[in-house]
Amino acid sequence: MSENNKKKERPTFLMMVYMWLFVLVALVNIVGITSQNLYQSIFPFFIVSLLNIVLVALLILQALKTESVREQRLSIIYLIAVVIIAAVSFFRYLAMQA
Repeated sequence: MSENNKKKERPTFLMMVYMWLFVLVALVNIVGITSQNLYQSIFPFFIVSLLNIVLVALLILQALKTESVREQRLSIIYLIAVVIIAAVSFFRYLAMQA
C-alpha cells in the first residue's frame, strides 16, 4: 500500500461546515424537545422547523453534488439523523399543543 492510502482522508471544508450546522440544529432541536415551554407558541417551532428544512436541503444538495463516496455517505448519515430529530421535535410540538 502506498503512503497516501494509509492516511485518513480529511473531510472537505464544506462537510465540516455542514457538521457544525448539524450539531447546532441538533442542539436547538434537543432544547426544544426537553423544554417545557419553548413550543408553547408557533413562532419558536417555526424557526426550528425552518432550520431543519434548510439543513435537510443543504445535505441533499451535497449528497447529490459531491463525487466522493465518503462525503455522500456522511451527508446521508447526517440527513437521516436530522430527519429523525426533526420528527421527534414535531411530535413533541404536537404533544404540547394537545
